[in-house]
Amino acid sequence: MIIDPRQRFIRRAGLFLLLISALGAAFIAWLHTRQAAPQMLDLVISIGLALSLSSLFVWLLLRPDSMTQVIQTGLMLDLVGLAAPAWVCPIRAMQTPGTTLIDSLPPMSAMLLPLILSMIVFMRPRVALIAAFVAWVLVAGPALPYLCTHPAELHSPRGMDLVVTLGPVMMLILVYIPFHRGIERWVSTLQLERAKMQALAERDGLTGLYNRRASEHLLMNLVAAPDTNDELILFDIDHFKNINDTCGHPVGDEVLRQIARR
Repeated sequence: MIIDPRQRFIRRAGLFLLLISALGAAFIAWLHTRQAAPQMLDLVISIGLALSLSSLFVWLLLRPDSMTQVIQTGLMLDLVGLAAPAWVCPIRAMQTPGTTLIDSLPPMSAMLLPLILSMIVFMRPRVALIAAFVAWVLVAGPALPYLCTHPAELHSPRGMDLVVTLGPVMMLILVYIPFHRGIERWVSTLQLERAKMQALAERDGLTGLYNRRASEHLLMNLVAAPDTNDELILFDIDHFKNINDTCGHPVGDEVLRQIARR
């Protein structure tokens, strides 16, 4: 079975993404265990993500044909892992005296950006735009209103970083998705035109077989790297001139097409 090089590249990229995500979740879980008083939610999410993403990595390694479902499942798990603390931490900060969002919120902005970029790469453009917008709303939705209503936290270095990253920067990323779709279309058009031009340069217009230029190039490659299974057959069409003279050139062309097809 011939595998499309682009599909092979995307599968390898998907495996790399799952592996890095699983290792990152495991590292975050380790960091939480090193804290003096780790939050149970942080431990559950990080450990759960590490195990789930590792399982998806193994599944994709064994079942390459399930790449789309596996990658989308991994992206959704990452989104759940970001959205859960994004909602719990603001609620906890409002209900618990002495607790601030900027001190309890995990590095959401640093993890949301690669998640959206992964959606752009592994999803269709229209689906990626919707998924990225939903991810932005789920993750940034609770934090931005909270910071806008708590000026002391908003004007802190962490608060300003969150507002800028979750606000204007993410909006720019969302606006980039339609441009990415246009670039993909343009690249696909160029590849199609290149294939057409190559076919015109290498194929005979009547029979569709390789022309002399392409055949000489093929023979040069075979001579340069001979294989014991290579064979060359030269043959002629008997009385072909009589076919053209008696039946006409259209019939002769059809004879050439039939011989080429067989």
